Amino acid sequence: MSDIIIPLLQAAGASGASTAASAGVLGIIAVFYAAMFAMGAAVILFYCAIILFWLVIVALWIWMLIDCLTRKDFDKEDDKLLWAIVILLGSWVGALLYYFLVKRKRDALAAAQGTAPEQQPADEKQQPVEPAAPPQPRGRKKAQLIAIDVKK
Repeated sequence: MSDIIIPLLQAAGASGASTAASAGVLGIIAVFYAAMFAMGAAVILFYCAIILFWLVIVALWIWMLIDCLTRKDFDKEDDKLLWAIVILLGSWVGALLYYFLVKRKRDALAAAQGTAPEQQPADEKQQPVEPAAPPQPRGRKKAQLIAIDVKK
């Protein structure tokens, strides 16, 4: 390795003492990178897998927290607060518990009923909505008053 590094440093114009020191430092760096390159693919894949795993976990955690806070079909309002605390303090374990114990069960129940999961709250009955009354036409009195004010 030093057979390659020392001539390169001498060609670059380094002196004898600094050439040896630089060659030693570059040699250590070269050995380190050679070792990393030898097992580099496995190490890089391992670290990428770990990063991907934690990104999925954080995405699941945020998704379950948002679902808990926006869901309207809890039996009691205290259940929503309780599950939000479990998800926040329990991190990914709380998010997994919420997914399997609440979200999946409620979504399957809503799918069996043929409704969207958050479409109908559990404690409210759906009341028929009366159409709004058509807008009343404005009378001519206002237009006449405006015309009178303009003339004065």
